[in-house]
Amino acid sequence: MKGAGEKIAVLTCYDYPTAVWQEEAGVDVIFVADSVGTNMLGYGDEREVTMEDM
Repeated sequence: MKGAGEKIAVLTCYDYPTAVWQEEAGVDVIFVADSVGTNMLGYGDEREVTMEDM
C-alpha cells in the first residue's frame, strides 16, 4: 500500500460490534483501544480496564 502511494483507513475500536462493522466496511487497520474504559465505561483511568471489559 505505502509503496504504491495508496491511502489506508485506520480506526479505533472499543467493542466487538464496532470491530465487526469496521471489518465489514473494509477498514485496513483496526486499533483496539483500552481507552474504552474512559470513553465508554466511565472509568477514571484506562488502567481500570479488564479483559472482561474488552
